[in-house]
Formats: sequence, C-alpha cells, structure tokens
Amino acid sequence: MVFPGKRSTGCHVCRKRKIKPECQHCISRGMQCPGYPDPLTFREYRMTRAAARDRGQSKLMIVGREKEQPEPGAAGAESASAREPQRALSEPPPSPTISSPKPRTGPALSLEWQAVCYFTHHHVLKVHKSPCRGFLAFFPELYKEKGDDLCLKHAVLSVASLSLFNASQVGQLYVNARRHYGSAIKSLYNALKSNETAVTDEVFAASLFLNVFTDLSGETSHGLNPHIPGTHSLLQLRDKSQLNTKYGRELFGWAILQVQTQAIANNEFRYGTLPECIRKMYKPDNIYRAGIIIDMVAQQCYSISEMRATLSNPQTPYPSPSSSPPSSVLSTVPTYTITCGIIHRLLSQAHCLIDEIDTWHEAVPNHWKVQYHDLLTNDATGVKRDEWTTCFLATILSTQVIFYTHLIDFCDLLTEKEISFDHNHCFEGPIDLFTGLEGRIQVLLQMICSTVSFLLGKLDEDGKFQASSNAKLVNGYVLRLPMRTVLGSRFASAEQVKLCEGALDYVGETVIGNGLIQE
Repeated sequence: MVFPGKRSTGCHVCRKRKIKPECQHCISRGMQCPGYPDPLTFREYRMTRAAARDRGQSKLMIVGREKEQPEPGAAGAESASAREPQRALSEPPPSPTISSPKPRTGPALSLEWQAVCYFTHHHVLKVHKSPCRGFLAFFPELYKEKGDDLCLKHAVLSVASLSLFNASQVGQLYVNARRHYGSAIKSLYNALKSNETAVTDEVFAASLFLNVFTDLSGETSHGLNPHIPGTHSLLQLRDKSQLNTKYGRELFGWAILQVQTQAIANNEFRYGTLPECIRKMYKPDNIYRAGIIIDMVAQQCYSISEMRATLSNPQTPYPSPSSSPPSSVLSTVPTYTITCGIIHRLLSQAHCLIDEIDTWHEAVPNHWKVQYHDLLTNDATGVKRDEWTTCFLATILSTQVIFYTHLIDFCDLLTEKEISFDHNHCFEGPIDLFTGLEGRIQVLLQMICSTVSFLLGKLDEDGKFQASSNAKLVNGYVLRLPMRTVLGSRFASAEQVKLCEGALDYVGETVIGNGLIQE
C-alpha cells in the first residue's frame, strides 16, 4: 500500500476542528485531551486513473471501500477481471515515439532515454578549469533547450543509441541508431534549404554529432569522416553573430577537435581552414587562437604538399637559383611556378608559423602550462593534471607534429634536388633555417604519450598495455587522433609506439564499434 502523505500528529479534537498547532486549544482552555490516534494505523486511499494507467492496469482499481461479499455467480467475473491486468502486463509495450527530450513515465524507461543517459554519463565531461568547460559540457543544456529540433533530436538519439549498443550489443539499439541516423540526415537536408536555419547552433551541433556517429560506428578508422566536408561548409557560413551565441564558442571548440584536427591527420588540409571572420578576429581568446593556429598549419601543409608533388615529378623542370628559366621551358610549361621566389616564400611562411606557434605556447593560461610542467622540468611537485585539458592540448600538439614532419620532408627534398639559396633569396639555407625540428617533434610526442599514460593506461613490466581503472570513454575517443599521429611518426620510439598501439586497441574494444552484433 502506498502512503498518501504525512499523518497529522494532533489529538482527535484538534484534528476534527482543524486546529494547528496541535493541542494548544486543549491546553489553553484547560480541557482534558481526548488522546491521539495510533500512528501505526494504515490509511486506505483511492488510486487515481493516472496511477492505475502507469502500473499497466487496464481497469480502474478502487481501494479504500469496505470489501463486499461477492454475489453468487460473480466469481467467474471477478476471476476474469483479475486476469485482465496480468494479460496487459504480459503484452509488449508499444514502440516509443520521441516527441521531446523529456523522459517518459512508465513501468520502465525507454531504450532511447536510457541511451541518452548512458551517452551523457560516459561522453560528457565537465571540468571547472578547462577550455569550453570540458567535452560536450554544454550538451545537456543545449538538448534541453533545442531537443525538439528534428535535426538535433535524431542526431543525438542516433549517437546515443549506437554508443549504448557498442557497450551492450542489444540489437534493437543498433536498429534505433540507424533509423535515427537516416532521419537526422533527412532533417539536416531539409534544414540546409534555408540559410536562416543552416547557421543555427542546433543544425551545426547536429552535423557534428553525425561526425561522432560515423566515428563510433568504426567505419572511418583509416580515412576521412564523410561528414567533415559538410560540417566544414556549415562552419564557413557562420559569421560573428553565430560565434557570439550562447553556444557559439563551445561549438567552435568542438569543431576544432571534430573537423580541423581530423582533416589535417588525413592530409585533407582544405577542410582545416576557417572562415575569414575567425581568421581576422580582433584579440581572439585561447580557443579561437588555437583554431587559427591550426588553420595556418592546414594552409602551410597544403602548400608544402603541392610543392613537394611538383618537385617530385621527374617530368617537371625547375631552374637553378642563379639562372633564369630557359625559353624552351617557358614554352612547354604555361604556368612556370617552380621558382626560387616561390620556394623561398614557403620557407619564410613556415618560419613565421613556427614563431606563431611559440608565441601561442607562451600566451596560453598558466593552467594549461602546468599540465606538462613535470614533463618539461622533471619537477612533479604540486602538479595536478586536468584530464580534459590534457586531451585538448594533445590534439592540438598532434597537428604541430604533422606540420614539423611536412617541413622536414620538404627540406630533405630540396637538399635531394640540390636546390639551395644564396643570401639574396634567403638569409640562411633551408636546412640551417629549421634546425631543431626533430627535437621539437620528440618533445611533442613525449607530451602526447604522457597524456595517454595519465588518462588511459600504461605498459606493464612485460610491455603489455594495462588500462587504468578510472579511464573514461570520452578521453579514449578524443585521444584517437593524437595516438595515430604517434604511430605514424618515424620519430616515435618503440616504447611510444607500443603504448599507443595498446591504447588504441583498448579504445577500439570499449568505445568504437564495428557495426555488427556479436553472437
């Protein structure tokens, strides 16, 4: 029996006359108190229709009336009436339909709402001192406000269902994930027909969630996420008004991890660029400044890659620094772009970018700097590392590793082709200009691997990866690209490669699915 409320503690007279506080009436008038009711007496009540329906009963059950003796012949009707609720409970519940992000009441929470709760618990990381308050820290509030938008609703439910499916292997979750994924794409297509809706926060967030869906499905483990070009296009549409919205800055911080770094890691540098309003932003904060640096890295890597491809082509002629292009070359090559001036400009831009990177490292908040204080100074006294900030920084550092590697390869090619410069073209030779790049890369790789050991696990005495007991799914998801950068770097040590291989296998088993239901 459900207790309907707090029992009154007054005496019989006070309760009858509804006098409070209790018994002051008897005391003030010098009356003898008639006594108090038994506190252990059960009170019966009448169940409402809503409560009966929540219990899955098909008939209203009245409680509180004095039980009557059944009339002859009514036993069969009573038996049938008693069996009816049991039959209603045994029938499978109807398929739930999501009309809002609010949870539905009933005998059990729907699979969809369980999936949202699971995703929020394992993939939303709130940290007080961190860029963007953590990973998807804004998601609960955004989903509460904008969850009725079809694009965002279906995109969130697709990712949440797939995330829970990867952990539970419940087939219905995979069906739900694919169904919502298709609905999200259709809703997004309709939203993009209008420029007014295309630049909203909920549409941009939905596009980013579709990137997460493809990552969690394991379909893009060794290639560019197919949603990145579309998300990059949406990013180009956002102007200052969208950047200054309630969620604009945090969505941009998410886009750095979801679009820019993935594009650079897959050598698709054109998708790592930012709109003009961000590149020319006046006094950008640390988050926007990080994105601007990555934008510069993307542009520089793209230019270097194009020049390397041109120089590597044996059929492409190129001049010596002191000679002018022969007329025969000019007649056969319409756009004669391989000149000392162009190569010199690339090297000068790369030198300026290195200065920008160094300036960025110096200007970051002290809270960011102390994340690797023990690693750079061998002094771990009083250092408390932040799990999310180290993830964010490791991702940015991985793009710098890629840039330095491209620059080293470019300088090696210039040396191989015997292309050098006198002081009229460049104040130093290409090799002398960029001394110490390999040392920079090794320091960055060490910082990334330190983050992996801190958040995911370490190598034991036998060289096997041992996952940390408090490792979180979100950290493994974000650190995938930095760890792949370590594996692809020829400057990484054997121990660093082994650590990242073990951590990636662990992330693949716990976070990323293969789209198949395990028997």
